[in-house]
Amino acid sequence: MLTHSARIPSLKQVRAISALAETQNVQKAADRLNMSQTAFIRCIAAAEEAIDAPLFQRSWFGTDVTIQGGVVATHFRRVLALIHQFERSELGNRDGPLRLPIYLQWSHLDAIFAVFRTGSASAAGRELGISQPAVSRSLAGIGEFVGRPLFKRRPDGLDATPLAVKFAGLWGDIYRELSNLPAQMEPDADNLVGRVAVGLLPFSDQDLVLRALGKMARQHPNVRLHAVSASPPALTDGLMMRDLDLFIGLLGRPVPQTQFDVRKLYSERFTLVARRDHPCHAGPVTIEALSRFQWMAPHATPTRRCFDKLFGDGSVQPPRPMIETNSLAMAEEFLASSQAIGILHYTPFALARLRPDLKPLDFDLPEPEIAVGTTMRKGEEASAPVRLFLALLNDQIKARGLI
Repeated sequence: MLTHSARIPSLKQVRAISALAETQNVQKAADRLNMSQTAFIRCIAAAEEAIDAPLFQRSWFGTDVTIQGGVVATHFRRVLALIHQFERSELGNRDGPLRLPIYLQWSHLDAIFAVFRTGSASAAGRELGISQPAVSRSLAGIGEFVGRPLFKRRPDGLDATPLAVKFAGLWGDIYRELSNLPAQMEPDADNLVGRVAVGLLPFSDQDLVLRALGKMARQHPNVRLHAVSASPPALTDGLMMRDLDLFIGLLGRPVPQTQFDVRKLYSERFTLVARRDHPCHAGPVTIEALSRFQWMAPHATPTRRCFDKLFGDGSVQPPRPMIETNSLAMAEEFLASSQAIGILHYTPFALARLRPDLKPLDFDLPEPEIAVGTTMRKGEEASAPVRLFLALLNDQIKARGLI
């Protein structure tokens, strides 16, 4: 017997979830449905309660669907497509604004289907567990919307019109789509679900992170993966707001120890670098000689602090840095295109693969070693996907001989 279930989200909730999955922005989705943001959020929460699963989560990119949310959104798009097609083909609305998805309620289709099956409003009411007047009100409401009655009276009941039969078929298609959800949302027994959102500060072997994420993608396709590069303040905010699960980069900057758990992964070394044909390579490679050239050192970073220590004894006038960038690739491009000397940081593996138009200087820097590590929220256990990602990352680090 096909009857409406309280566990099935309303059509309004179906539309809200579909809009948010598409826009990934609460305000844009609420505007699309002509709802206030507060009402829209309540609508999504009610749908998640009906489905008994989290469908959305905050991410660096906005509001992202969870794995289960993606499954639900796919089914709901199909439901809306069925309703849109029905209005276009059966109700004669060939190219006007769609009105049926806004007006229609599952109770309308429940009533049509039940009366079609039983042949009377009273029998339909008994089947649905509601009163006969409630069935009649649903039929009258949808009949008024389409502009004609869906059933013809006979002495002992109601006969379905061809349009009522098609409405009943529509409800059958919709109900089958919705009732497939529970089975579709069950994760495979051996499959991990969840999210890994990683922020990246500059460091030379960032490909290690992408290799670990790539292995996760192959082994656990139901884990959503995010990797974003940004400034330290932006990544710190993202971590606090739970848009990120962790971020990775140089650790030579202070962080609030009461809020974050900081752990070393391996070390890189600061190195002076210039273009291969730079006159500094001809010597002498002394602090006095090097101070006469242009320099590159980003502001308020571990690299800049290394620069300040290099010229900190006051024996020579520190040169004025010419450019600031938090991107290692951009820094290398600038050095290759200018006459500047830069302080960059590399692992031995990365330095051996330095781009051919650049060359390191044989010069001992003060305190050249700098740690690369993870920063996470303190006092919170990492999720299973994050723990797996960190294990895979450590495997990549070991394979490269960094620890």
